Amino acid sequence: KTIEGTAAGITSVLLACSVLLPLLASTGYFLSQ
Repeated sequence: KTIEGTAAGITSVLLACSVLLPLLASTGYFLSQ
């Protein structure tokens, strides 16, 4: 149960990073123009 919860937490963090990092990168790129 704990292992499954940890795996779910890691997966959700990775998914969040995969969405937020490109968003932040593109935002910073446009702001630097």
